[in-house]
Amino acid sequence: VDIKSQLHEVGVDGIDGNILLEPEPKNTAPAVGLGALYLKKADDDCVMAVLPSDHVIRDRAKFHAALKKADKLARDGWLVVFGIKPDRPETGYGYIKQAGPLGGGSFQVERFVEKPDKATAERYLKSGAYLWNSGMFVWKADAILEEIKLQMPPLYKGLKRIWGALGTADEQKRLAEEFARLKGVSIDYGVMERASKV
Repeated sequence: VDIKSQLHEVGVDGIDGNILLEPEPKNTAPAVGLGALYLKKADDDCVMAVLPSDHVIRDRAKFHAALKKADKLARDGWLVVFGIKPDRPETGYGYIKQAGPLGGGSFQVERFVEKPDKATAERYLKSGAYLWNSGMFVWKADAILEEIKLQMPPLYKGLKRIWGALGTADEQKRLAEEFARLKGVSIDYGVMERASKV
């Protein structure tokens, strides 16, 4: 069941033109790249947020304030990832090691760390320098496309072919064909772990 069907089931209508479905599951890097293409076409200077649908946000005001801070950082050229302060040594999450402060509670990222074993997770928790990687990101659409171009050239070439199909009569057919050729990679692994301004 896709998101369009679920929204219609709960009575949310009139938004079909604002929903872009990936033609097939390919992990987050192709999906993010595809979203960035469509957003850049609509607004060349846009900032986009990548927000997984399985997160529970209880403090909406605090989250909205964090999004506003992230928007400002993104407009200054940063690729923003939301970290969550860990409350236990969790082995099921990836971690982010904080580096120097940027102000306002924001930090540069020193590195991303894959899911650790129990002893390593305990060290991370004790150090206070690591956050859980939420998988929530904010950046300018053109900034993430430039990072994809730098870090994942084959994906970027596929996205350029999709860009060429936008607005054509056979856009959906060409999108499906090109998307099928893309390699499925996470945005964390494919881009964020090697990007410099995070």
